Amino acid sequence: MSHKTEIMTAAGTLACALGIGFVMQSGDAAQQRYGDHVQVAQNSVITVGLSSVERLSQAADPAADGPVLDVHDITLTSAELPEAVTRTATAEPAVFEEPAPLAPGPQYTIRSGCPVSATAQPLPGAMVSVDIKAACFAGQIVTITHQSIVFDEKLSDDGKLSVVIPALKSDAEFSISFENGKSATASTSVPTIALYDRVLIQGVGETGIQIHAREFGASYGDDGHVWSGAPRDASAVNDGVGGFMTVLGQPGDKDHLVSEIYTYPVAVSRAVGAVDLSIETEVTAANCGTTVSATAVKVFRGGLPEVSDLSIDVPSCEAVGDFLVLKNPLGDLKLASN
Repeated sequence: MSHKTEIMTAAGTLACALGIGFVMQSGDAAQQRYGDHVQVAQNSVITVGLSSVERLSQAADPAADGPVLDVHDITLTSAELPEAVTRTATAEPAVFEEPAPLAPGPQYTIRSGCPVSATAQPLPGAMVSVDIKAACFAGQIVTITHQSIVFDEKLSDDGKLSVVIPALKSDAEFSISFENGKSATASTSVPTIALYDRVLIQGVGETGIQIHAREFGASYGDDGHVWSGAPRDASAVNDGVGGFMTVLGQPGDKDHLVSEIYTYPVAVSRAVGAVDLSIETEVTAANCGTTVSATAVKVFRGGLPEVSDLSIDVPSCEAVGDFLVLKNPLGDLKLASN
């Protein structure tokens, strides 16, 4: 027997028991409990299986099946149901209270991107000011490239960097590369590029390679000796008698690129003579006993660059403090003045 059948059987048994109880209580037990003045129907029968119409017909005909129970003055009442059920039964709309607000949690600001900007502005001396803003890359190293000039610089703690770079081309373009591969570009026009000759050396920070310019017969240590230890600045070209040196990058960092660029105002110079240029390597504790590499480039009056790769065997560390002088690595590196 299935579980459903067992339930049906139990329900039927319970209904029969209730019916029997009702009949029995309608007989002797009812008279004992309520007294003789209560008229009890004899041979009362509960008819099962009749339709509602048949039951009504049977009730309307008192003689149909003998005496029936005379019931009157009945007051119908509802059971004490729970309030929620009563509302539902009487079709009243349910009332729902708003849940209590949650305690405020931590607030977050979603940043959709990481803006990077780079601008270029021309300056006197055919120089360009490049300004970088990249707050997401604060404190990181960026690589800046312009033609043959390549060097590494570090952004400030607020992600900013301003650097002045000698232009090698009138339509000057600058590329900025970040450590994660992101990049930015900036460009500007430098119409005065044809007034200047430029020579540069490109290498890594601890190569010890330098450019030395001795203007118009100057000796080492004279005012006309221009190098990274005495670089001057772009204002030196205002009187048309001298050049200046620009150092880009971090020369003391062995892993980062650096550039040295010597600029001379060849088209407006009033000096007579020539500028002797040399590329020299200082023997240091960082490069002694090694082979260092670099690239030398010259660009005269904004023309096409002339490039030469250099490889230098540095003496042992017993020679620390000495200098190696490379003779004419690019051929004739003399800059004739007008």
